[in-house]
Amino acid sequence: AGRLYAQTKAHRGEPLPEHLAHLTTQGPAAQEASSLLSR
Repeated sequence: AGRLYAQTKAHRGEPLPEHLAHLTTQGPAAQEASSLLSR
């Protein structure tokens, strides 16, 4: 949900708070099945 929020803010051209900037980085989310299975 956080990544979707960050993408929406970027699409609208709105600034993203600095403490949420990590949401814009690409990579698998911690809760994705492939991420969990690789552990």
